[in-house]
Amino acid sequence: MGMKRIVFNQIVCAKEILGKCRNYVPFKIWHVEYEHFPIIRGSIYINNYGKIQFGKNVSINSGLESSQLGFFPKTILHTSQTGVIVIEDNVGMSNVTLYARKLIHLKKNVRLGAGVKIYDNDFHDLYGHPQSGIEEIIPAKEIVIGSNVFVGAGTMILKGVHIGDNAIIGAGSVVARDIPSNEVWAGNPVQFIKEI
Repeated sequence: MGMKRIVFNQIVCAKEILGKCRNYVPFKIWHVEYEHFPIIRGSIYINNYGKIQFGKNVSINSGLESSQLGFFPKTILHTSQTGVIVIEDNVGMSNVTLYARKLIHLKKNVRLGAGVKIYDNDFHDLYGHPQSGIEEIIPAKEIVIGSNVFVGAGTMILKGVHIGDNAIIGAGSVVARDIPSNEVWAGNPVQFIKEI
């Protein structure tokens, strides 16, 4: 049993080293900032036209090998020219999508379950295409997720949402309103469940 454990640990270590090598180039090409390079299992997809910033001890699962919960098998980080993504220390995530035109800020110790999607914008106007002679306006509002928040798998967080410290969001929720600290919320639309 001891030898199996040693071999398993060596495989895990080799995958983490491979993940760092595989993701180092896109981090450099897209000018992603970090205090310490995150631990990445798999390869992430980055489009950074604005700013992406990582703190310390960030852990990312990205791919079928690292998360078999059936969501899109890759972590996606996308910013427009005005978009900013800030990921503070000790954040963990699996196969998530963060899409920022303004700001997505994940504070310390946030945990994002598999397939969580966070969008600070509507992607397009209500018509789905620019009208002739009218400049397209895409609504965007900052999203801030407080420290020690847990967000369950398959949850979608929409523009303008602020989630307080220590909150828990149940799996599969659609969050389009602020969530107070120290409370459990779940559902579509998200509803109060209980205080922690």
